[in-house]
Amino acid sequence: MAIVRIVILLSITLGMAMAVLWHARQTVSIGYRVTELEKKKATTEERNRVLEDEISALKSPDNILKSLDKMELELVPPGEKKRDLANLVVEQRNGGNKNENKNAR
Repeated sequence: MAIVRIVILLSITLGMAMAVLWHARQTVSIGYRVTELEKKKATTEERNRVLEDEISALKSPDNILKSLDKMELELVPPGEKKRDLANLVVEQRNGGNKNENKNAR
C-alpha cells in the first residue's frame, strides 16, 4: 500500500510540476508576443503620424495650387474667362472683390 501511495504522490507531483512548467512557458511566450505587438504598435503610430503630416501638407492650398499648375487644368466657373489661378485664389480669399485684386497688383 505504501508503494501505491508513493507512486500516486509522485504522479501528482510530476503532473503539477509539468503544469507549472507549461504555465511558465506560456507566460514567457505571451510576454514575447506582447513586446512584439508593442513594437509594432509604436511603429504603426509613427507611420500614422507621418501619414497625417503628409495629408495635412497635401491639403494645404499652396500645395493644391502647385499640383493644379503642374496639371495645367483650366478650372474656371462656367461663363467666365480663363484667369490666372493665383489671382483666382486671391479673389476667393478677398471675398470675390475684383477691385481689391486689381489694386493689389
